[in-house]
Amino acid sequence: MQYDIYGGKHVIVNLVNQKGREKRIGGELERTIVQANLDYVRYNGFDFHKECHAMNWDRLSVLQEQLSHEINTFGFFLSSLNNPEQNRVQTGYFRTNCMDCLDRTNVVQAMIAKESLLQQLIFMDIAPMGSSVEQFTEFNSLFKNLWADNGDECSKQYAGTGALKADFTRVGKRTYGGALNDGVNALTRYFKNNFYDGYRQDAIDLFLGNFRVDPNNLPDSLEQSVINFDFHGVAILFAVFAAAMVVLCLIVAAAEIDGENGFLASPPEARSLAAARNDRFPKHSVYPLRQTPRGFSRHGALNVRVIGDRTPIALPAGRRSAEGHRVSTRAFGEG
Repeated sequence: MQYDIYGGKHVIVNLVNQKGREKRIGGELERTIVQANLDYVRYNGFDFHKECHAMNWDRLSVLQEQLSHEINTFGFFLSSLNNPEQNRVQTGYFRTNCMDCLDRTNVVQAMIAKESLLQQLIFMDIAPMGSSVEQFTEFNSLFKNLWADNGDECSKQYAGTGALKADFTRVGKRTYGGALNDGVNALTRYFKNNFYDGYRQDAIDLFLGNFRVDPNNLPDSLEQSVINFDFHGVAILFAVFAAAMVVLCLIVAAAEIDGENGFLASPPEARSLAAARNDRFPKHSVYPLRQTPRGFSRHGALNVRVIGDRTPIALPAGRRSAEGHRVSTRAFGEG
């Protein structure tokens, strides 16, 4: 049907992961295309996350090279009233998709659009042959921001946030600030998808007539707080509590590991490691430990060795002598 309407050749660019949960969907799309065996359809798979992992986004040039022939031969549509002989018709189309057809798709479509735009500028003698859009700094910035804004608006309608990876579309490179913003947007999407989209779907079903209101079973109010004692409210409270417990466990575990295996700056009543490094005590000496139920003094959650009646100081883990004294085998703070 698409061929009857549009004609031309179709290139299907599939950006989903080639492993994991996305592989089933991407593999089914590829299987359908191969089984259809249409001479005007070409399938081009590109594992976006694998190729561009670790912010290595220059790998998009690989996909650009794979599509360069069709980009140059498909052309573009042009209609001129003053010069009808210059009219042109586009002879092919790109269909790009990922899982949601938002983030990865927007990046690749922007790349294809920029190449098509350059062809149009050269055809109209605005840009010289062999030039690039990047040479026109102000125009290139307008193009990138216009495309990024378009992607953000499409994403807000579907996912509730701006598009991910928008920094590459907007400034032409992946940045740590953009990656941080993607993390915030991903968390926002997760929250909205789990606790807000249900209400939106109910509203859509109501307006479309898929849901019939029972007059005898109406809610007490039309608006309810998210933090309440229904199923969703309890789920949010448990999620917050679980996250807090995980952070607390990580902090306690790190303190215990450091206290067991490393040099630590002791609490205020103990000397610092910097002071210990310049201490007058010689190397390889035997010092008696103050006897405590655990064999050494405990200051908070840190292990602090106590030397006689002196000020407590953080010592390296050493061996015990025959008399039960601990022998330091390294200078303070070394190793």
